[in-house]
Amino acid sequence: MEWTDEQIKELEVLARKSPVAYVRVKALAVLNVARGRSRQEVAEIVCAHRESVGVWVRRYRAEGAASLAVAPGRGQPAQVDSEELENYLRQSPRRFGLGQSRWTLRALARTVPSLKGLTDSGVYRALVRLGFR
Repeated sequence: MEWTDEQIKELEVLARKSPVAYVRVKALAVLNVARGRSRQEVAEIVCAHRESVGVWVRRYRAEGAASLAVAPGRGQPAQVDSEELENYLRQSPRRFGLGQSRWTLRALARTVPSLKGLTDSGVYRALVRLGFR
């Protein structure tokens, strides 16, 4: 399999400077395959499955650098219902039997059904992701 100098340079830059961590890992894996390492060896280096490395290489060869990013709509769907969360946030915690006038991360996790089981950090990340401050 022939690799162009432009592809090698692009992969080197992505592996070092991409702002997205998983893109750096994928670029590093593809770069190592381009330099002659086996997919199994590369998979062990980046802690991935050999098949995943093969998919990354094939996609990169077919589509270029854009193929290393996760496509929109892929990945695990959000488990937090934004309408439900907004409905709770617009009401006082006292309406839900809590003895406080302001919401805390922990109180939201205990009260909002779609937040149940999340840590304080998880609730915070969900709020930020949905645009709440």
